[in-house]
Amino acid sequence: MELSQLLNEIRANYEKILTRNQIETVLSTRIQLEEDISKKMDKDEEALKAAQAELKEARRQWHHLQVEIESLHAVERGLENSLHASEQHYQMQLQDLEAVIEGLEKELQEVRRGIEKQLQEHEMLLNTKMRLEQEIATYRRLLEKEEIRYLNPFS
Repeated sequence: MELSQLLNEIRANYEKILTRNQIETVLSTRIQLEEDISKKMDKDEEALKAAQAELKEARRQWHHLQVEIESLHAVERGLENSLHASEQHYQMQLQDLEAVIEGLEKELQEVRRGIEKQLQEHEMLLNTKMRLEQEIATYRRLLEKEEIRYLNPFS
């Protein structure tokens, strides 16, 4: 029975070695897996930190853009108010100028009527002057004839 006992011992040793190898393989695999997981977690943690930093930067930029948009809206409102005030100011000036133009047009019409009336009066005066000059010329001729007759009574 020695051989069978020896075989049993060899078998038991072989099974121990096999079990130990299996345990070592499982442990080695587990250690490798833990190392891989740890490396992946480190990478993921770095990626998470990078993503958080990027998100923080994006939020900062978004906030900056929001402030800029609000500022631009305020500028827009200011410009619209200024435009409205300018429109009202120029509308009032335009109304004033239209009133001045209307007054000047009326005055121009009155001046034209006055000139027309003066022209008519001037024409009447010229006509009167011409008639008077004709009458004076006629009286002169008559006086000259009378003077000649008086100076030369026998001629």
